[in-house]
Amino acid sequence: MAADVSLSYATWDDSLHVCLYVQNSSTGFGYNGADIFSDTFATLTALTVACLRMNLNSKYIQTMIFRTVLRSAFVVAASCWVLYTDSNETENIWYYITWNTQTYVLLRMANLDVLLNSAQIQPK
Repeated sequence: MAADVSLSYATWDDSLHVCLYVQNSSTGFGYNGADIFSDTFATLTALTVACLRMNLNSKYIQTMIFRTVLRSAFVVAASCWVLYTDSNETENIWYYITWNTQTYVLLRMANLDVLLNSAQIQPK
């Protein structure tokens, strides 16, 4: 956040009558690199604890491990796509598409447990 405040800026375009925000390219790389690192670390820690301290024959633990790995795979893939786009694309539309896709993936993964649990608790 501090890097965005100090390195990114906005400017007024008189010809278009709009305020243009100029994002510093290094801050996006830093955010996504930190996201990938922290998500990978958290997932590996959760898997290590599950393998060492939990009963892996439990269907509940198997489901939680599956959800954790699935969630991490989607989040890391979205962050990698943003990193790739930040370093290779020059058209602004791809920045909007990748950042919005990442936001969408993060929101869906935050709701993953709620959605899967509600599907399992339907009356018979």
